[in-house]
Amino acid sequence: MRISDSQLSDRLESLVVLGEPGMGKTQLLKVLAESSVAKFCTARQLINRPSPQPLIGDASILIIDALDEVSARNEGDAVDLVLQKLGMLNYPRFILSCRVADWQAATSVAAFQEQYDQAPLQLHLEPLTAEDQIAILAQSVSEARANELFQHFEKHGLDFLGNPQTLQLIARLPVDSPLPETSGPLFELAIEKLRVEHRDGAGKSELPREVIMDAAGAAFATLILSGSTTIKRTAQANLSEGELPFTEINEISGGNLTQATGESRLELKA
Repeated sequence: MRISDSQLSDRLESLVVLGEPGMGKTQLLKVLAESSVAKFCTARQLINRPSPQPLIGDASILIIDALDEVSARNEGDAVDLVLQKLGMLNYPRFILSCRVADWQAATSVAAFQEQYDQAPLQLHLEPLTAEDQIAILAQSVSEARANELFQHFEKHGLDFLGNPQTLQLIARLPVDSPLPETSGPLFELAIEKLRVEHRDGAGKSELPREVIMDAAGAAFATLILSGSTTIKRTAQANLSEGELPFTEINEISGGNLTQATGESRLELKA
């Protein structure tokens, strides 16, 4: 069964929207939240609020984004925490998003069904069509370049064009270099392009590639090992669950993270 985004608000059951990273789950949910009967929040916001009532207000549907970004000790913990807050709201209809890899279908659906009369409908975001891929590429590059990129990736079986996030990386590949034929060189080129663009501008000295990659490695390794999701430039007292202070990670990287990001207010997310 296929359901278009315009039909989602008309469904009577609760919905679980599943997709790979970068597929547009958050954007879809924010569009759905534009309805007068729905309110948007993240799973972390919902769980951390002592009283969740202000999040839903007078709306009848609570839209909950990024269940997969909630740190939990055991499988199913995040679902149970969300259900507890939904119970405080008298179990309203909800629309929930999660990465496919983090959705424990059997246990999660059973947990919701214990509290709701009807199990939530699980929906999977489909990859972009060929027509969509070319149209999105053409917004960033020329139409000729968009067709060149599409045909090249189709020819070599590099299945990255169906994801809006990776599509934007591909659009930024340098035009003066041969197009990669495997995924390894593709990501090497994308990383190099983004690294140079980030440092581009007056007053920014070029750092060795190794310094930037070491800083990025320290940052994301810490996120993975700690089970956190975000590194923020804020005081320890102002951090929420799943957030780490920039200063601590900078120390781990030997000060390289500050050099790599400069004065950017960039937040690093896993």
